[in-house]
Amino acid sequence: MTRHLSDYQVKKQADELELKMYLIQHGFPAEMIEHATADEIYVMVEVAHRQDKRELERGQIATAGGLGIAFGSK
Repeated sequence: MTRHLSDYQVKKQADELELKMYLIQHGFPAEMIEHATADEIYVMVEVAHRQDKRELERGQIATAGGLGIAFGSK
């Protein structure tokens, strides 16, 4: 198997694909992503980051509550 892309090209394409996959995992339709401007992509990424942050906070609260129950503080 012969490679035709340089390491730089591979990394650049992987970055673009990773971003698209990240946005799709957060519920944005692939067609919307494909036709979005750079500013629209930036807004979608911000929304996805906020979702990640809220999910992390919920997980931390659940863990803290579980630890409290396990050690008898509730």
